[in-house]
Amino acid sequence: MNEWELQDRHTLDWVKEPLQLNGVPYHLVAWELIFTSWQIINNKKKWNELSIDFIAFDVQQTFACIELKNEIKGSAHFFQIIVRCYLALICSENNTILPR
Repeated sequence: MNEWELQDRHTLDWVKEPLQLNGVPYHLVAWELIFTSWQIINNKKKWNELSIDFIAFDVQQTFACIELKNEIKGSAHFFQIIVRCYLALICSENNTILPR
């Protein structure tokens, strides 16, 4: 299963029932969200902009940014994933659009 298929599967699951993180339900609000424009990536057209796989929130409006990977290819790749999630959180909390 590639990452697109994994995302499709989780999207369907998390639309039906909230994602559980440490026993707290998080509701899916966006997937494949592009930071620079706040648009949704379409894998059949354009998908070369910085995006986050999923954004969810709980009843206290705490955001969770989720980046799915089938494989993490070393510490540099892991760091890129962490930075991507951190940037998504900063943008969502401040309602910010990053410059291109």
